[in-house]
Amino acid sequence: MRYRTLNGHSGRWKRLDGLPGGLPTAVTAVATLVAAVISVVAFAPDRTVPDTVPVAWLFSSPSGELGRVNGGTASVDTRVDVDGSAGHRVTVEQTDRYLVIRDVDTGRTSTLDLVTLQISAYLDTAPGEGVEVLVHERTAYVVDRVRGRVGPVDPRTLAPTGPVLELPPGLRGGGFDTDGRLWLALPGDGTVVAVTPDASRGAPPTTSTVPVTEPGHDLTVSVLDKGIAVLDRTAGQLVTVRGEDVRRTALQLSGPAEVAPRTGGDRVAVTVPTDRTLVVVDGNGATASFPVPGKGSDLRAAVPWQGRFYVADDAAGVVYVLGPTGTPTGQIAVRGSNHIELSVRGNHLYINAVDGSGAQVVDREHKVSAVDKYREDVAGDDTPPPSPAPSASASGSARPGTSDPPRSSAPPSVRPSSAPPTARPPTTAPPTARPPTTAPPTARPPSIVPPAPPRSTAPASTKPASTRPPSSNAPPATAPSSPVAPSSVAPASPVPPASGVPSSMGPPSAGPPSASAPPTNRVPTAVTAQPLPDGTVRVGWTAPAAPAAGYQVGAIRANGPQLTWRPDGGQTAFTVPAGTLTYGDQVAFTVAAIDAQGGSSAASQPSAPVTPFTRPGAPLNLRVKATADAVDVAWDPPTNTNGRPVTGYVVAFDGGTREVTGGTTARLAALPTGTAVTVAAYNEAGAGEPTAPVTVTPPAEPTVTVTGQTPGYTFVTVTFTVDGGGGGTPLCGLAIAGMTRVVEADCAGQSLTYDGLAPGVAYNATLTVTNTQGRRRETPVPATTKELFGTVACKGTDGYCERGVGLYSQPMQDTTVRTGRAGLDGQRYRATCKVVGRDGNLSADAELFAAQYNANKRSDLWIRITVDGADLYIPYVWFNLDDNDNRANLPDCR
Repeated sequence: MRYRTLNGHSGRWKRLDGLPGGLPTAVTAVATLVAAVISVVAFAPDRTVPDTVPVAWLFSSPSGELGRVNGGTASVDTRVDVDGSAGHRVTVEQTDRYLVIRDVDTGRTSTLDLVTLQISAYLDTAPGEGVEVLVHERTAYVVDRVRGRVGPVDPRTLAPTGPVLELPPGLRGGGFDTDGRLWLALPGDGTVVAVTPDASRGAPPTTSTVPVTEPGHDLTVSVLDKGIAVLDRTAGQLVTVRGEDVRRTALQLSGPAEVAPRTGGDRVAVTVPTDRTLVVVDGNGATASFPVPGKGSDLRAAVPWQGRFYVADDAAGVVYVLGPTGTPTGQIAVRGSNHIELSVRGNHLYINAVDGSGAQVVDREHKVSAVDKYREDVAGDDTPPPSPAPSASASGSARPGTSDPPRSSAPPSVRPSSAPPTARPPTTAPPTARPPTTAPPTARPPSIVPPAPPRSTAPASTKPASTRPPSSNAPPATAPSSPVAPSSVAPASPVPPASGVPSSMGPPSAGPPSASAPPTNRVPTAVTAQPLPDGTVRVGWTAPAAPAAGYQVGAIRANGPQLTWRPDGGQTAFTVPAGTLTYGDQVAFTVAAIDAQGGSSAASQPSAPVTPFTRPGAPLNLRVKATADAVDVAWDPPTNTNGRPVTGYVVAFDGGTREVTGGTTARLAALPTGTAVTVAAYNEAGAGEPTAPVTVTPPAEPTVTVTGQTPGYTFVTVTFTVDGGGGGTPLCGLAIAGMTRVVEADCAGQSLTYDGLAPGVAYNATLTVTNTQGRRRETPVPATTKELFGTVACKGTDGYCERGVGLYSQPMQDTTVRTGRAGLDGQRYRATCKVVGRDGNLSADAELFAAQYNANKRSDLWIRITVDGADLYIPYVWFNLDDNDNRANLPDCR
């Protein structure tokens, strides 16, 4: 299989040995940047940028492009087109040398060396949220949260470098602090663990486990500068671990809460989206509650930055800024985006409209600078026109979105590095935890699994899936005979949850162990899971040898509380109802047997992780525009793809449909007024709900308002505003009565100039506006050019100019046309035209010479002037025109 590379070449992937413990296979690449996947926000310098320059790679999802942003200047200096990433969810980890990228929708993970800008390796993981590659300096771990596996890898090759650390399934969080400790939460044990890599390559890491709460609670975490903050949603508390200081703070939460994945500084912000509240906990455990402006519950977790709190509201397209005491200090508009991401890197906060063209950079003084990710004159630039027309192709070959830039086929050239990086050991020792004041649960020590024998795995096929939507009438999955709703199992010595906080779905134990049969023959085996297109997941298992009266099925999720169900009777299959699990997040299942006395066996081994999915949500912002001979349709991708990437769209209208792949625009043949148009997205599961219908409406007649005119000696400029009536950008024209020429231009310019006119003349002009459907509006515009004057010039002390300059009825010095009138030095007359003079009996030649009396001016031209209403002529040598004596302002006499 071949991939297009950054410099236009291609390369083949080379297989490496498999990772131990069942982790995916790493593959080394010998090509430069390929069409893999790229992060939503990635930050790091490369060899083309000095290390002192803050650099951020910002991703644009609709186009699958990266723009490298200079944080100091808030400008893009490079754009890279990344095939295969358009419309996908992507995540990233980076150091100052490596960038590790994962396409959540496909599972493909790549590592990009930021010195050489080369893809150095890739590995294939199961699709969906649940697997991460975390990097700190030159250390990297593959963290499988659902399975509880942490495997060290080389950040350049993604090849394993040591044994896999086995932890309980269902990990939460994952991130390095500034001391190089990898922090993870273990909800099943109620603990957190700090993993400190060993300086020796291949040696197992040092681990330190800290009890933080009761087992089975719903936890989410934020990695601190030095330590970790754990939000216990079940107990309604925030637990911070900083070295030996373990501090628990009770919180008053009115609903489900979130924390940012990383928190800088001493204050941790807990966001409650449902009532738009921040609960801030300082380093001493003191709390304060702040309201967030606006309406709705589409808030993302607040990000602390330089004493303020930045809260993104996807629905409003705004980032709200709150001061240290919660006072709103401003808003940052992020228009045209339903996905706003905030990330702090170095001395800047980056705000990225993942699904739009804009971004902002906020410095340490909270100065906000706008970034145009589609700016021109950068390497790899191929920006969209200001108002791109929808695709004329029925197959939807246009770029996604009406403002989406076309992809560049000439990415920037990159000078590769000749030397690979060398490992550097961490300098800090693992933390030691101070026991909490209350009796903590016993922490299970992690186990180390030695490396598995090397194995070779072929790369995943890149054959594209069928673009046709699966049938929307696919049969649903077999329903369980009598499924029950998810139930919770209270942990031992539970901490009472705060008011309004959902109770934890406890670990998958169904009751007290029974002594009626040996545990070894009571545990179900061979647990399998199969996600189905209708959003359900079919779980099956093999019954144990000992009789079982029933079973309890438990879900080990990548995010959120654990869920359990008790199917009716002794069946060995259960279907998880649609909508119960988060589409796009990985999940594994365990099964415990229940005997006749209600006792429970141990839980089975987890199934292989699967990713639930169903049909995508409806596209957004449907636009239908009728033109003279077509109907242009455009829309935005759905915000919820429901676990599988969108592979195409179906545009439906009265009497037909149009399938579109690779874009979000379509051009249809002309349709009758009132025709309803809808668009539905489809993925592996089939076509989702369509948009609300939008009817075809012809544009109204255009209107024009003349706002003014600027006259010149030979031209008139008319200014105006135009409403095209919804028929696209109209065409404007300016005509002059009696003249055949018409000046035409796009009305967007809001002005037209008609030149070649005579000075001081009133003209009958007409301004015409025609929209794209051919509707026309004419507006009369009286227009008068500026009058041109001149001054008689004849200066001397010898008496030559005392009688003035003679004026004639014809352009020649002849007694037959002399009028007896003269123009004296300094007198002004209005000039109307110019003409070449003729010989006369008063001069030997048509060319006249003013000598010293008017700057040695020499010419055979005569100027027609108006004297007391009569047209007379004066030699040009004795007449200086206004506007620097520019003869071009005068037309020829006719």
